Amino acid sequence: MDNFFTSVPLAEKLLEKNLTIVGTLRQNKADIPPVMKKSKSREVHSSEFGFSGNMTMVSYVTKKGKVVVLLSTMHDDKAVDDNSVKKKPEMIQYYNKTKGGVDTMDQMVRTYSCKWRTRRWPMVLWHNVLDVAALNAYIIFTTQHPDYMGGVSHARRLFIKELGKELVLP
Repeated sequence: MDNFFTSVPLAEKLLEKNLTIVGTLRQNKADIPPVMKKSKSREVHSSEFGFSGNMTMVSYVTKKGKVVVLLSTMHDDKAVDDNSVKKKPEMIQYYNKTKGGVDTMDQMVRTYSCKWRTRRWPMVLWHNVLDVAALNAYIIFTTQHPDYMGGVSHARRLFIKELGKELVLP
């Protein structure tokens, strides 16, 4: 799961239905113990593990001052790849192998987005819906028209611009 969805309460509810998750957590989640959060004193490529019932949380220092926190209901040990220089925990390796779709979509949406800063959560949700809908429209259109803007590096930007113009016409 992406950090937009991952939370301890959701993991608990999914476990009740015999569904497991592996996902990144946002740094501002209340469920993350202080020892797992950013710390300049932690060594690069070090890991901290936390266990509670059927859940495992790992905090991994990717570089000085940058921490990635994952939550898993699939993993239940402190397995780390000691053969590599980065000594990544098995949970992170599994997440990286299986992430794919959501992260690719997030990356593509971030490239051309209509989002702006606001404190109103319905607007945040609306902007996300628009961004995802525009990406989906582009994917469907280019699947049906494979020769559309052949070779143009910013074809999606041009498509979104054209889409916006079409939507405001009577």
